[in-house]
Amino acid sequence: MIEHIPELIKAGIDSFKIEGRNKTAYYTACVTGAYRAAIDAYLADPEHYVMPQFCLDEVNKVSHRGVLHRLLLRSFCQRSALRRQPVYPRL
Repeated sequence: MIEHIPELIKAGIDSFKIEGRNKTAYYTACVTGAYRAAIDAYLADPEHYVMPQFCLDEVNKVSHRGVLHRLLLRSFCQRSALRRQPVYPRL
């Protein structure tokens, strides 16, 4: 999902859950660092954002299971665009 940082931020995501349960500290550090760098690069200059290659390299270096990127992204963006409010209501 790291390659979709711009779309996710534009859709209103302001918090990312990095799966770390049952993962090594190395995995968590690599993935968290890569996402932090990609998010910071996007926020620094959204108009000219290009994901730093090392971010994608870091995420692909560590073992991870695949995700249905298009399905998740399309589903969230459609719901978010329709309601313009948090997808999960705050209690």
